[in-house]
Amino acid sequence: MEVVDYDPELPAIKFSDESWEVADWVVACDGVKSKAVRIVSGGETPPKATGMSAFSMVIPDEKMASVKEMFKENNLIREKFNKDNGTVWFIRGGDRRLVVWWTCRFGKIQAFDMLMPDNEKYASNEEWTARCDKVCSRVPPDTLHKGKLCMLGDALHPTPPFRAQGGSQSIEDAGALERIATNIVDKSDLPRRLEMLDRLRVSRYPCAQMISSVRQDDLNLDERYIEVPSQCRKWF
Repeated sequence: MEVVDYDPELPAIKFSDESWEVADWVVACDGVKSKAVRIVSGGETPPKATGMSAFSMVIPDEKMASVKEMFKENNLIREKFNKDNGTVWFIRGGDRRLVVWWTCRFGKIQAFDMLMPDNEKYASNEEWTARCDKVCSRVPPDTLHKGKLCMLGDALHPTPPFRAQGGSQSIEDAGALERIATNIVDKSDLPRRLEMLDRLRVSRYPCAQMISSVRQDDLNLDERYIEVPSQCRKWF
C-alpha cells in the first residue's frame, strides 16, 4: 500500500486505505516524491526538474564477458573491470548526453546511468521516455526531522548523478542513523538522538547536493566552481 501521510508526533504512518500504523519512530525513505518532506520542512518543497532524464540499468558482471573479451587489449577498460577499481566513469557525448558507469557489490554488478536533455526530439519518443526518469533535485531542508519522524536517502536529498553522490550520501545517512540509534534504552531519549543526527548530516548532504549540480560540460564551469563553494558556506 502507498504511504499518503505522516503524523510526526505520535508518530504514525497513514496508508492509502485510510489505515494508520503507530510506531516508536518513523524513518521516511520513500524517494524524491516523499510526503514527509512537506511535514519536516514546514511547507511545500516539490522536486525541481534539472532539464535531464535518465535511463538506469545494472548488469551482472558475468554477463559482460563479451565486452571484456572485445576490449581485452585496452588497458583502461580492462582496469575498469578490476574488482578493486572503485572509479566512476563519466562518458560525454554530444547534445549534453552523458553516461555514468560505476561498479558495485564488490565488482559483481556494473551499473549505468544514461542521461539526456529534455527536449522535443526525445520527448516525442513515447517508448523511450516511458523508460526514463526525470532527474530532479530539491532545495536542501534545514533539518532532517520533526518530532519522531526523520528522512533519509532521496526523500531527504534527491541528488543529480553528475558526481555519483546520491547512493554515497544514502549510505552515509544509514551509517549516521546506526550510530545515533545504538543503545537507545528509553523512548524519551529519541529527540536528543535526532538532534545528534541533524548535527552529523545537515552540514554534509546539502553540500553534496549542490556540488552534484555542476556538470563537467557546463558552459560556465569556472563560474560554477566559484559559486557552489560560496553557497555551501551557509551550512557551516
